[in-house]
This record gives sequence, C-alpha cells and structure tokens, in this order.
Amino acid sequence: MILLLVTSLTHVPPLFTVYDGETAYHYTSKIIYINRGSSNLVLGEDFRSAPLFPNSSWQKTYLLSVNQPYATALDFDQNKILFLDLPPLRPSENITFYYALHVVRADRPIPHLTIHESGDLDSIPRELDEYCEAEGSWLVEDEALRALAREIRRSTENSTNVLEIAISLVDWIGKHVEPISHDRPLYPNETYTLLQGDCDDQSNLLITLCRILQIPAYLQVGCIRNPGAPKETTYWNSQVTSVLKNLGYHAWALIYVPPWGWLPFDVTLAWEASNPLAVITSAKVWKRDTIVIFDVVHSDWAGLGRRQKDHVISSSLNIYLEDALELDDPGTEVVFWESPSFWIGAFAILLLIGGYVVLRRFS
Repeated sequence: MILLLVTSLTHVPPLFTVYDGETAYHYTSKIIYINRGSSNLVLGEDFRSAPLFPNSSWQKTYLLSVNQPYATALDFDQNKILFLDLPPLRPSENITFYYALHVVRADRPIPHLTIHESGDLDSIPRELDEYCEAEGSWLVEDEALRALAREIRRSTENSTNVLEIAISLVDWIGKHVEPISHDRPLYPNETYTLLQGDCDDQSNLLITLCRILQIPAYLQVGCIRNPGAPKETTYWNSQVTSVLKNLGYHAWALIYVPPWGWLPFDVTLAWEASNPLAVITSAKVWKRDTIVIFDVVHSDWAGLGRRQKDHVISSSLNIYLEDALELDDPGTEVVFWESPSFWIGAFAILLLIGGYVVLRRFS
C-alpha cells in the first residue's frame, strides 16, 4: 500500500542558502519510454514513479521541476516519491519524463568506534524486531544461509557483542564474495552460491545474515558524485539504455549497533581486511559527495528487479535513461517538497511500487 498525496505548487518558493561545510548539487533524471510495438502500451506503476530524496539533519532536498502531471506518494518502505500520470503509448509513440532536484549535503560526524564499547544482543531494543523479519529479499529461513550465519558466529566464540558479530559477517563476505555486476539484483542465496555480486547484492547478503542472528538491518541506496566522461550501458535485450553523467549509484547496509544506533556498512567500497572498522568509518555516506536516495526496509528489491526485467524483455517497451549530478550555484529559487503547504490532500490506493528501472544503474 502507498499513500498518494495530491500536490499543488502555488505557494511562493523559498530561497535556499548553502553554508560552510555544505555542498549543493543539481540532480536531473530524464526517462524516455518508447513503444516499438503495433498496439497500445500501458505503463505499469513500476515505471511511473521516481524518488524524492529524503531530508535529514545532514541532507536537504528541494524539488525544482517536473514535466509531467504527478502526485507525491509514500511507497511501501515509507519513502517519498513522485507518482506520474502518464497516458498509454500508441504504436511508435514515445513520452519523456524529466525532473530536477536541488540537494544540499553536509558531512556527517563519524563516531568513535571500538568493539569493546559495543552493546550485546540483549541491548538491542525490541521495537526494532521488525528489522529482523524474513521479508522482502532477505531469506532469513534459508537453511544454507542460516548455517553460514551460525558458522561465522562460532568463529567469534559465539560472541554476543553486536559490533564484533557484524564485523565478522562483513569480513567473510569481503574475503569470499567477488564484486561483479549483473543485469538484475541477486537474492542472498544466489550471491552465496555464486560468491559474486554488486554492492546491493553483497549488502543484502549481509543484511540477511544479520537478521538471522537477530541484528536489525536494512538496505540504503544512494548516488555518488563521480566527475568524468558519461558512462553508457545497454542491457535487458538492448531495450534499456542508461547514461550516467558525473554520478554512480551505490547501495550499503544500515545495521543497528548499540550504543551508536544505525551505522552504515559499505561492503564493496570501504571494507579492508587489515582494518575491520573501515567498513563503517570509511563508508561513502559519511561524506558530502554521497546523496541518500531511499531505504529498502520491507520490499523485495531482488524480486522487483527480476519482475521488471521479465516485463521489459517480453514487451515492446524500450527505455532511455539519462541521469546527471552537477555542482549547483546558490541563489536559485526552488520549491521545498516537504513544505506543509505542498501536501494538499490524501487518499490511499493499493499497488506495489517499484521505480527499480529508474534506480538500477549500479556499477
């Protein structure tokens, strides 16, 4: 279920200010949907949504423009999204969706961590049990993964120290799983069997192992400023083309470690065999060049990617995606999408929300 909120942009947009220690970005995303078939093509809900990046004490997001009719919504994981009103595509017809965001990002203070200061399993609040459930892509009941989690924990002499357990799980993945991309996300049992996977695949394996051992964890997705030549990728039977300009997409695990709370574990970009805590302290999300896009707390990330791939290659749909992340100049007038006057009315609808095709541009 998602909550759909009809919006209006009639209020006067505020001016934004960028302070010392902050960096402002201009994020744009363009998607062209093309019907190569001989009959009308209706775009499903998965292809009519786009993320509105979250706000926090260290990240502020402003909506600049949208070129199609839309409403704002909350997806299954309570992320705020744009939900588009797009008509069916006639044969040989195409439609372009474009939106722009202004994002202000500040560095986050990295906590001082030591294993002996970590709390034990019994100190994890019980209200976080929902982050240990077998749901989404996290195959907590898989016997092979349960055996792996128990084996890794035994290597710590069955420690109850949460940070020590989590680090031991990361070390196993870092030493055994090769960072290789696929054209769809893998389920954790596939990552374990293949011993390979991208950032989201390795993170989801880590999250599953944590949940098996009753350590709360979920997936977070973001983008990283990466200046350089545009990168173009074609996949899914050559029906999808993605162009990235000055950014790359990335994913990492958020794991609850008392007494510090939720900490990022960046397996593919920060893990070091010689420095166990680097997977946390060197995680990209602490720095201003990384922007958080959304959380995956309950939904089936791997299943969504598989479903969308199957849908695209079995249809006449072709997709061109072009995303860019540029340094922004202060002084521009923008609309802050979380302003109270932005949320006009609400009604509930039943659907599964995706947006995977918008965001599956890792590596």
